[in-house]
Amino acid sequence: SHRGRTISYETFGDLISAGLDGIEVDHRDHSPDEKTALIKLAKDNNLVMTGASDYHGNGKLNLLAEYTTSNDQWDALRSRANADRVINL
Repeated sequence: SHRGRTISYETFGDLISAGLDGIEVDHRDHSPDEKTALIKLAKDNNLVMTGASDYHGNGKLNLLAEYTTSNDQWDALRSRANADRVINL
């Protein structure tokens, strides 16, 4: 989901309060200013920063593996994985 586009800033805050672990930072649709804001949000809230190509096949400009998650962030995400935890809003 894209902060400010499909999820309101208020809802994003609620998700963080509920235990959100990470956000998509590296994406073709994020402007440099948006990316900077997302990095700050992630660092301020101890969130894992992921990347995604958003590739769904033909019909979009997005390329497979155009944006990816760095190894250190992937390790951080894996270390937080917990199938028993549920976010309740």
